[in-house]
Amino acid sequence: MDPKHTLELGPAAPELQLRAALEIRESDQVREAALAELRALIEQDGSLDCRTDDEYLIRFLRPTKFYPESALKMIKDYFGHITKHADVYSKIGPSQQAKIFDNDLVSVSPVRDQFGRRVTIMKFGAWSSKMGTMDDLYGATVQCAELGASEPATQMMGGVAVLDMKGTSLRHVANLSPSYAKKTVDLLQGNFPMRFKAFHIINQPRLFDLVFAIFKPFLSSKLKSRIHFHGNDMKSLQNHVSPACLTKEYKGQLTHFDQEGLIDLLHDNEHIYKGIRQYAFEQQS
Repeated sequence: MDPKHTLELGPAAPELQLRAALEIRESDQVREAALAELRALIEQDGSLDCRTDDEYLIRFLRPTKFYPESALKMIKDYFGHITKHADVYSKIGPSQQAKIFDNDLVSVSPVRDQFGRRVTIMKFGAWSSKMGTMDDLYGATVQCAELGASEPATQMMGGVAVLDMKGTSLRHVANLSPSYAKKTVDLLQGNFPMRFKAFHIINQPRLFDLVFAIFKPFLSSKLKSRIHFHGNDMKSLQNHVSPACLTKEYKGQLTHFDQEGLIDLLHDNEHIYKGIRQYAFEQQS
């Protein structure tokens, strides 16, 4: 039987904690000192009205490798991104994006990859306007990222995305715009508290070059280096992402992802992104 989705809010496994010490400098001493300094910086800044408890602040310290000034910038950029796109974020929720999730356009593997990372799959090529807008696709992805960002193990190890472009047509290209591309790329480049470690493009048709051309001007060299193209070669994908966390559709070991369990988790934890929006929107008032 395929594993069920769970939200892992407890301490990360010991082996992941050891890797976090190497990758993001995490230790009891570094963590406590960084939390105290970040809390002081927020108080000194005076422009932020947000939670300052350990559980919340650690979400920003881990992706910035425990550098408090970088974490403060990330909080400000994160809130700024949300308020800049308030028209989108005010409509984010599992009910609003129900058709996106019901049609498996955005899903998350219940099994972490070989590096302890969360794996998100987005079927861009399967999208149609009957399932929602492009902003709904964006909103569904944000919700899954927010769930991951609440997990200590994911805060430490980060996440990877598999973008399935099968079925992409000129209709999809026509619904993309430079402003949408910039909004998406901005989220990935410092405006979200997550370590986005890799992006794997699969099943891309010839016209994918048109899609990529819309996003490319906004990509940093660092982000470009994390994008991998595999075409229809699932063995190539599995050189980066373990078959244990992929479905048979991608020559993996799982029959299907626990989409129903993911939807239940999104509903049960809707307070997470509602609270984030509230704090972000309050910065404008």
